[in-house]
Amino acid sequence: MQLKVNNVAHDIVKYVVPTHKLNFGTKRRVVLIADLHGYFNNKKKRDALIEAIRLQKPHHIVIAGDHMNASTGRWGNDQVYNNFCEFIKELSKIAPVFLSQGNHDINAKGATQEEANNRFMDLANINPGRVFPIINGTARLDEFEIVGFTPEHSTMADLSTQAHGIARDKFVDEFNEKGPEIVGGENVIVEMVAHNPHLVGVGESDKDLGRAKKVRIFHNGHWHNGYVSSMETRKNPEKYMSGEGRTEKFMDLNHDGSVEKRYLGYGPVDELGRGITFVDDMSQEIYLQLRNEKDDGVQYYVNTALNEGKNVKKWERVDYDKASDDIADREDELHGVSVTGGVKKYSPIPLPDEPEVTVIDYEGRRRK
Repeated sequence: MQLKVNNVAHDIVKYVVPTHKLNFGTKRRVVLIADLHGYFNNKKKRDALIEAIRLQKPHHIVIAGDHMNASTGRWGNDQVYNNFCEFIKELSKIAPVFLSQGNHDINAKGATQEEANNRFMDLANINPGRVFPIINGTARLDEFEIVGFTPEHSTMADLSTQAHGIARDKFVDEFNEKGPEIVGGENVIVEMVAHNPHLVGVGESDKDLGRAKKVRIFHNGHWHNGYVSSMETRKNPEKYMSGEGRTEKFMDLNHDGSVEKRYLGYGPVDELGRGITFVDDMSQEIYLQLRNEKDDGVQYYVNTALNEGKNVKKWERVDYDKASDDIADREDELHGVSVTGGVKKYSPIPLPDEPEVTVIDYEGRRRK
């Protein structure tokens, strides 16, 4: 659905995650945004986005990186940084805020890596105990343990590893070697906020998630609404999930601000789907959770071809109750991937002009 605040309209996309980590009837709402790329510098739009998030009444807010724009700004620009701080301060009055770095944040023009990291971590001083910038660590809030992880900067910024899932194995190795320890627990929901979805993207091997197996939901950005082919999901999910792809030509900004033409081919849909994709420990896609055409409900599709070979997919629509119960029963095996959309003017992919607000509702299924 669209929510208009002061003539600024945001897409509000909602998903439901059943869980036995919460008592039956208990609900927790998380709001995810990402890829703002300096959007907060426009005060009118910034205030409208804050109000749109406030109206969702979240338990906590996650922002999955690319706060800045590497081509035009830097963390060292006091005005841009101050605008971002003001934005975060207002959000933290609504609910605790958890942030990760994106590839634009760590490669901001004119900023050293140390400067970028220090400025990012200084965000905690805006509202201590309510703002949690995480580069490589964890934070705890009520039933949630939130994990933050930033891969090596060379990997984050390498365009050759961003177009498809080829970086996944490297990301998994880096997390197992350098990522934080995850405590978890019987009644603890583990979330990860990380800009790049590569850690759980379908890779070239059968490497499993390693220490990240404890994570229930991965909140990501970077793709500005997922792969190009995933733009078909809301209109015709059956066609999208059949594996049809297409090739897109787009304009991309270099780090020096010049324009470069790129061509990317999008073949069979073996990568992350739009919406919440539930994967197993081997990153095989089990369930897709998509909005329907009218955008007033959640559809579930199950992969019926898991035993026919690596990453083979045959999607079949299943009943909402059956799928949600199965996902809740298998929550120690399945991991959800949530990818949110960024702003249009910094993205080659056709999007609304305003950032998407993704809402994840956890619904408790544990009987007392």
